[in-house]
Amino acid sequence: MTDTTLSLNGKTREEAWQLVQQHVQNDGLRKHMLAVEAAMRAYAREYGGDAEYWGTLGLIHDWDWEIHPTAEEHPSKGVEILLEMGWPQ
Repeated sequence: MTDTTLSLNGKTREEAWQLVQQHVQNDGLRKHMLAVEAAMRAYAREYGGDAEYWGTLGLIHDWDWEIHPTAEEHPSKGVEILLEMGWPQ
């Protein structure tokens, strides 16, 4: 899949950050998610990808960790919830 086919289904970085603020209470985990966002943006720029797309996905990658902390549930349960909310597969 090339970046020209990637879509956030109209979702924005701001919506991703709201999701994090609503569901992530641990400041260390929030900082981790912001760091992953920054790294994903840098990798995208380095390798010709869509920095907004990859950064936003990096930001929300652990949004459900406090809700579903087990390997059996994380991230699969969170993905199901995101899909119901209109986020892309």
